[in-house]
Amino acid sequence: MRDLFFSRYLIYLPWFPCFFMTKSLFWKFILWILPVILVLEMIVMFIAYNYVYNLALSKYKENVVNVANLAAKYFENFNPYDADDARSCNAVFDELCEKLGLSYVYALMPDEKNDTLTYLSIGYGADASPKVKEERYPGVVVKGINDQQKKAIDNEDLDGTMFFKNDFGETIVSYAPVTRYYDAKKEDFVDKTVSIVGAEMTVSSVRSGITRDFLIIALFVFISSNIIAFFIAFMVYRKISRPIREISRRMTHFVTDRDKEFVEMEVKGKDEISEMTKSFNMMAEEIDRYIDDISALNKEKNIQEAEFNIAKKIQMGLLPLDECVNDEYCIYAYLHSAKEVGGDLYNYKVLESGKLCVAIADVSGKGVAASIFMTRGLTLINQLSAAGFSPKEILEKYNSVLCSNNPSGMFITTFLGIYDPKTMEFTYTNGGHNIPYLISDGLKKLEGAHCMAAGLFDDEIYEQETIKLKPGDRIFMYTDGVNEAENKDNKFFGTERLEKLLIENSDKIGRDLIESIKSGIAGFVGGAHQSDDITMLVLTVFGSDGKAKTE
Repeated sequence: MRDLFFSRYLIYLPWFPCFFMTKSLFWKFILWILPVILVLEMIVMFIAYNYVYNLALSKYKENVVNVANLAAKYFENFNPYDADDARSCNAVFDELCEKLGLSYVYALMPDEKNDTLTYLSIGYGADASPKVKEERYPGVVVKGINDQQKKAIDNEDLDGTMFFKNDFGETIVSYAPVTRYYDAKKEDFVDKTVSIVGAEMTVSSVRSGITRDFLIIALFVFISSNIIAFFIAFMVYRKISRPIREISRRMTHFVTDRDKEFVEMEVKGKDEISEMTKSFNMMAEEIDRYIDDISALNKEKNIQEAEFNIAKKIQMGLLPLDECVNDEYCIYAYLHSAKEVGGDLYNYKVLESGKLCVAIADVSGKGVAASIFMTRGLTLINQLSAAGFSPKEILEKYNSVLCSNNPSGMFITTFLGIYDPKTMEFTYTNGGHNIPYLISDGLKKLEGAHCMAAGLFDDEIYEQETIKLKPGDRIFMYTDGVNEAENKDNKFFGTERLEKLLIENSDKIGRDLIESIKSGIAGFVGGAHQSDDITMLVLTVFGSDGKAKTE
């Protein structure tokens, strides 16, 4: 049985290194689900084997008991002292062994005084041991009477079968009393128990029968599990991996392949991937239409300005509204690009479970390339959060996709968290981004789960942490455009000034808090040119009565 399990699952081992080396989200999913299927299959096969074993063992035990009782009835009519009767009895016992699959059927004459047993007659089955045939035969005397045999001699209620181990191996044995015997002195049959009949089946025979029955079930489970695994893999590849990879490829090459005619991607179904495909087609169509409208302009500067304005409108159109207020929380966000288009993003999305996913990110570099990379990141965050992944899983898959096709070597710092209004728990992870602040009874940095930025190294493992919020608590997130804002003397605004402003305005929420930070930055910078994108987002959680603690 052990060899059967090992040979069944060792065939998968050569493929495991390939799974670890791949960059495909599809194969990583298969690597995750394959052990689950294999474990479930092993559990099913273990349960099935135990069921078959118990069922077969019960059948074999019943068979041994029936044969013992039947042989005892036969033996009542035989005279063991008559040569013809003895040969006939041996023949009957041989036939019982052959037809009913037993190893031995025999009649014993016990001598309780001397604790011995004399074989009166014996039949051998096909699996009978040659050693047993040499040592068990009519007339031979053996030493030792066991408890089951004593019960049969005393005609007591027997316990069915017993496992018995001797020099010939392990067997299942049952005994039955012979309630009638031939009295040589009276030359007639007398109703009295002086002999017993035993029926034995070797354990090896039992196991061979069980293995035969189980192999049928094992073959069915093997075929079924592989069909199911193939179907799941095919559906994952067809419905998720292939469309996401194609959208990612088209996004990456959208700018470089502008000289080619754009062909819309086919939209299939009504799921999140189809919505993402529609959004990409709409974005591409809008960009192409605006580019066609300004192609008649003669001056390159005007053309570039028009393209940047179009790109900025599309970029800002992909972001959610800057404010969201309900009875459970309040969100307010602010984004201002240093150039016409930038690489900062913020995002929030209400999931089907009722939880809220919030994120803020900053792409390395600026301009159109950063904007396109930002769009990829925003699309992936929406898709992966809608699929129900945890913050840690979202960032790992998000990083894997961004690394898979990143010829420019760009990266994106990302802070992402999921807030559960029911439990008021906030679970977050940080991929190399500026550390946000928790404004509660005081000011605290959310320094946990700080990992590498996305897009740099594939297979990066991310961490996550969970904190419990109270009504009125606020989480302030920002990009490095805030603390690195420069004045005319090339001095940075810095985190100390930011922390001071947050403490001074700790009684404010939403728009009021953001406006206070904006005013503080503007007063420090003066008329200096903005060198980086500035993005801020504040999440305020409310109590059960729908009002903020600070209100």
